[in-house]
Amino acid sequence: MINMKQICIWSIVVMVGASVCAAPKPQTLEADAETKPGEVAMALPKTDPAAAELAEKLVGTGKRQYGRGLLDSAQRTLEKAVHADPNNLKAWYYLNRVNEAIHERDREEQYRRDVLARMQLPPDMT
Repeated sequence: MINMKQICIWSIVVMVGASVCAAPKPQTLEADAETKPGEVAMALPKTDPAAAELAEKLVGTGKRQYGRGLLDSAQRTLEKAVHADPNNLKAWYYLNRVNEAIHERDREEQYRRDVLARMQLPPDMT
């Protein structure tokens, strides 16, 4: 005779089995082929070749914009490259460099504004 405890145990077993069978397959990953023995391999999602090619072109454009000092344009271009191919390390590298340059530019502008504000004479001294 089956008691309530056995019914609960069997229902849990059935639910776990059904959830394992219904679980989605993990995304296909490509392992980094350049790992040495003893290192942990980095698995990245596969990138569409067309997206990778687009990202490379965008990285080239972003690098040229960065070199010309067009930081805001370079930032937008490199963000598009990262969005097209999140595995493109050059895109991430140059996006970080551009973001740092923008931060430095903004910091310098704020410093100049602060210095000029301190140099202003009070209204009664003019």
